[in-house]
Amino acid sequence: MKRLYNYAIYALNLNGMKNKFFSLNHRTEKTFYYLLISLITLILILLLKQKPSIWFDEYFWGISYQDAPNLTTFLQLVGTQGPEVAPLYLSIMYTAIKLLNLSPEVFRYFSIIASIATILFTYKLFKIFFPPFISFIISLIPAIIPTFLWYSMLLRPHALAFSFSMCSLYFFFSILKNKTDTSQSKYFLLLTLVNGLLLLTYYIYVWLVFFEMSILFVSFFIEKSKKIFWVLPIHLLYVIAILLYLTFFSTPSNIAYSIHVSLESLLNYIFGVQDREVPYFVSISPWIYAIFGTNKISFSIAKLCDTGIPFLLKASNLAFIIILLFFFFKNFLFVLKNNSFRFEIPNIALLCIAFIVPFCFVVFTLITKIPLMMIRFLLPSLIIRWGLLSKIIFDWKPHRSFFKVVGVSFFIIFILLQYLMYQQSKPYTPWDECTNALAQEISEKDVVILGPGDIAPIFHYHWCSRLKHSVPIVAVSGSLYLTTDLLIYLIKHLPPERNIWVLFRTEFGTMPPLLRKEWEKHHLVYHTVKEFPSFEGLIYFGFSIKENLENKTTLDNPNTNSLLPETTKELAPHLKSCLETNPNPLDLPILSRYDNPLETPERGTYIQYTMDWLSINRYCWAQTVLEPISNISPWVEFSYALSCLDTDPIKAEKIFHRTKKSSIFFYNTMHPIWNAIKVKDYGTLDKETKKLMDYGLWIAHYFNHFAKHKLAGSSCILPMGSFPYDWDVEIELQKIILREPQPTNNDFIETRYQQIIDIMNFQIEP
Repeated sequence: MKRLYNYAIYALNLNGMKNKFFSLNHRTEKTFYYLLISLITLILILLLKQKPSIWFDEYFWGISYQDAPNLTTFLQLVGTQGPEVAPLYLSIMYTAIKLLNLSPEVFRYFSIIASIATILFTYKLFKIFFPPFISFIISLIPAIIPTFLWYSMLLRPHALAFSFSMCSLYFFFSILKNKTDTSQSKYFLLLTLVNGLLLLTYYIYVWLVFFEMSILFVSFFIEKSKKIFWVLPIHLLYVIAILLYLTFFSTPSNIAYSIHVSLESLLNYIFGVQDREVPYFVSISPWIYAIFGTNKISFSIAKLCDTGIPFLLKASNLAFIIILLFFFFKNFLFVLKNNSFRFEIPNIALLCIAFIVPFCFVVFTLITKIPLMMIRFLLPSLIIRWGLLSKIIFDWKPHRSFFKVVGVSFFIIFILLQYLMYQQSKPYTPWDECTNALAQEISEKDVVILGPGDIAPIFHYHWCSRLKHSVPIVAVSGSLYLTTDLLIYLIKHLPPERNIWVLFRTEFGTMPPLLRKEWEKHHLVYHTVKEFPSFEGLIYFGFSIKENLENKTTLDNPNTNSLLPETTKELAPHLKSCLETNPNPLDLPILSRYDNPLETPERGTYIQYTMDWLSINRYCWAQTVLEPISNISPWVEFSYALSCLDTDPIKAEKIFHRTKKSSIFFYNTMHPIWNAIKVKDYGTLDKETKKLMDYGLWIAHYFNHFAKHKLAGSSCILPMGSFPYDWDVEIELQKIILREPQPTNNDFIETRYQQIIDIMNFQIEP
């Protein structure tokens, strides 16, 4: 035991370890560290259980538009989702997939390479301040940060932005620390180039360029260096160009996140090292069961760990916050007290990027309510805090060495726990697993219902592009209650030998119990249910039409309103004035079927709901809901313009033209659609939307469906709030849907069906 203790003391002397195990010449040592860092980072990434399918963000922010005819069209279509998206990563992805004929899944390795580069530049940055071996050890710690690991395999620009940001900081601090270096001119040139590439990858990192420019300006003011002087105008131009674009030519969407601020979260964001942005399980139970099996002892150990580990993580992070808080004030006061500002610029810059920049983000978020308190935006700051904390702990020299053993042990356990727990997580939507399982059960005659509507194109991608299956009969629904309508309608109107499959997004575990409750409420019988729980999971149910037709259930309560969803908690309170002005007994039954779009902020929701309500001349509903939030995103603004088109065309035109400021990409893409709807040119609308559908813009399906029915002079054969995936599916449904409804033995189905028919036949009195 004493020998083990002595070895632990020796091991904590990192330089001693280095001298014993890594006695290499400089060039060999350098190459060895690079290779070892790359290998360890690659292993840490590949050992993760997450093997992402193409999911929501990846699809709608790039993969969806791979069929665009050229790069310009591709970037414009991606820009409809958010003008704050920079073009570099997307251009590389589009070009590589096109020219090299790669699958998007293979292109994930580009993000892995960029992630390895991030850790390599982290090592080079720390080596400016610390000895090489200590820098080697410390640089590997950021490789366990969940946000870093999460983006290390995603088809998103973050991994590339992380690598450019750490590369930029390496060149920046090399300039500050090595003022007499003859290669400084090369570093200035490389810094300018890398910062340009960084901004073309992720606009939000303009903060880093502005920070470096500010420090360089102070350095120039003190030293009057000509080398610094020529760099400043270029960086100033970078900053002005990006800020002007983000201010006057785009309105970043704020609907995806809400701000939940507490004192603990603020302190953690500024001084902490625990990454809470990506959800992961605070549990090592899977490891316990894998080692000890499933028995009473392992269950007790797992239960103890599940209780103790969250406390350990919280207590450790609080201790680290206190350490870094003390470190910051101690060093800051030291600089002020000794008037050594001129000689401490590199160290001051390191403190500022670790603590002051996150503080500025917190203040900006609290004032503007724009949610910028995200680790992905400030990963360099978190990495530097990890580096500073590691150096503090490893350099700590208490009076008794026992305390250092305990302190470093807790630090290492804290690091390992973060990785081990995240390694067990699956923070992505398991589309591959879900579609593979469903493909084993579905037959050609079956019908698939997808909800909400924005998962339809992702399902189509995995079903057709990944599994190489023909397109099934797919109908799209807008909410849980609209899905119930569609399911009951199809049970009544499809041949008994068919099955209906309902595939729904689980919404972080909230939807499965609601779905089961909804089916039970109407005594709908399903023969299959499979759930794929994860970050944004999926669940599907299989319904036999024959079984549900024959299932005998009597309605004991004659009050049919009991089958309606609750109306007082959703849209009805927001539309009180509309309901009182033009009352109709079917208004509440219709509204009860729609979620509150303010609480379900998918980009398609606003368009779909607006088109549904305008089809029954309920302009007031759409206008009342959309007007207060019309500046949230161009999609909402466009929906609001549509709602005003028949009642106030001049106002509608002004609203639509405001989208040019929100997103010039959105405006250019949707302008032909707007013009066609405005003049009721449904032939042009059909043509333009078909083109956009071929390019991958999902929202075009709504308008194409609308145009087809206007040209045919018909109405959709499905209940309100649902529509076929495309016109081919509609034609197929027209062939198989029975004209007369089939009788059932289920009074609940019959009662709800009558409500559905009443709504389908609903017409506004003149």
